[in-house]
Amino acid sequence: MDLSDCTNFMLAVLKANMKNSEYVYILPWLSHYATLVYMSLYDALFLYGLALRDAYDITGDEGICRNGSLIWKKMTNRQFLGMTGQILIDNEAFRIPSYTTYQMYNGSLRVVVELEAKLGDPEKCNLKNKECSLHVPHEILSNYWLTLNGELPLDMPFCGYDGSLCDYTKYILTGASTILLLFVITIGYFIYLKELVELFFN
Repeated sequence: MDLSDCTNFMLAVLKANMKNSEYVYILPWLSHYATLVYMSLYDALFLYGLALRDAYDITGDEGICRNGSLIWKKMTNRQFLGMTGQILIDNEAFRIPSYTTYQMYNGSLRVVVELEAKLGDPEKCNLKNKECSLHVPHEILSNYWLTLNGELPLDMPFCGYDGSLCDYTKYILTGASTILLLFVITIGYFIYLKELVELFFN
């Protein structure tokens, strides 16, 4: 659809008195924004439809759509596959997102860990109003740390951040003994040379 087609369409909408809040028009140059919005809108309407169907199946009343508390209750603790992926709704009708951890490596993103959202135990949720949802980690890529062995580095260096956790006494004694030994060998060598020169001249 080019610009003249869009202009003609918008003029026709204006002439037909269709420019009011009952109609929504998605302009082609803004369609990438609409894609993000309509997928979430579809999921919300689908959830409402599922809850409405369940409420109707229980009561058989065609006016059940006016009972907001029952429909809200039917929206909670649900799981379904929507346009934006797996949808999980907790006991307070909030969507529980799943998370993915990425690592940037040589200019590309690698999936490291996925935190999959799951509904918790319904009995514990009803009793304590806790543990209604949880995230289960799945390690996709192992040994991804940029260390020699590819494993997670220590939280703190072996000797601490300032080196105060290690005992350096043996290193100090070894170094001092080595220096003393080199000093004694050097002095002994010079004494040997001096004695050798005295023997040579006598």
